[in-house]
Order: sequence, then C-alpha cells, then structure tokens
Amino acid sequence: MIADSNWNDMADVSVHQLNEKFKSHGSKTFGGKICILFCGNASPGGNNVIDGLLKFQLQKKGLEVYGYMNGSTGIMDKTLIKITEDSFAPYRNLGGYDYLGKSSDQLSQAHFEPLGAQCKANGITGLIIVGATHSLTDAVKVSEYFKVNKIDTNVVVVPATIDGNIRHNYI
Repeated sequence: MIADSNWNDMADVSVHQLNEKFKSHGSKTFGGKICILFCGNASPGGNNVIDGLLKFQLQKKGLEVYGYMNGSTGIMDKTLIKITEDSFAPYRNLGGYDYLGKSSDQLSQAHFEPLGAQCKANGITGLIIVGATHSLTDAVKVSEYFKVNKIDTNVVVVPATIDGNIRHNYI
C-alpha cells in the first residue's frame, strides 16, 4: 500500500495492471535511498522484504538501501545502517526481523519529527514501514506529517502480521 495523495488513479485496476504501470515508470537508474523500518511484533517475511529491496537495487543502479536498527527505538537512537548484500547474506530466507531487529511499540507523534529530520539529513527518498494493523495507520500519519512539513520522502507500508487480521482486495 502506498500512502500517497495520487493513488486514486490506480484504485480500480488489477495487481497485474499495477505492476505493468510501475514498470513503465522510471529508468534503470534511480539514485535514491530507501530505508526500511520494522514496527510491532515479528512476523514471517520481514527479512524477505529486505531481500526484495536488494534485488530491486540490482535493477536500479545508484539505489542505496538503509534500515533502522530495532524499529522505532532506532529512530530515537539514530541507528540507521546501510544494508549490503554481504551484511545481509546470512539472513536471506530466514523470515522474521532478525537482521534489523524490531520494537513492539507503535509510532507516535514523538517519532515523526526525528524521523523526518533524519530522512532529510540522510537524503532518504523512500521509507518502507513493515508491520501489522497499527503500522498501516502509522504510515498514513507519517506520510501526512511529511507532506505538511515538506519532507520529500515517499512512505510505503508493507503489511506483515502473524494474526491474519489484515484483509483487503489488493493485499
């Protein structure tokens, strides 16, 4: 799910059509920085999101991948690390959140300002929040905060839960 004000033009299309539309945007060069943030309890597939980002990085030359250590705690501690193939290799296909760690707390207003400042300072162009139902709401709140405060970072949420309580036609 993408927390973006321009999503309406794709609201009634199939996943296949969405993939084709996304493929048509951009070139093989990107030059941006994507950051991943794990929130909430661990769930299957967290490390697989990182694996997917590293594979995406192979297609988009110039892209850099970063992550916050220990979820929202990493925001407050400013523990942003660069993710590389070498550092991630031992965690490939292990699922869970073992590589970066996580925090079980929900993002709050107190996290928004330091998160925004760090995204600006580090040139983060995309923030991926991975978590359960509360993370869906958190992503929208962060996206709204970034828009109001003119922080040029796109916010994406990847739903991940062990409870199976996230249901939607496009998930």
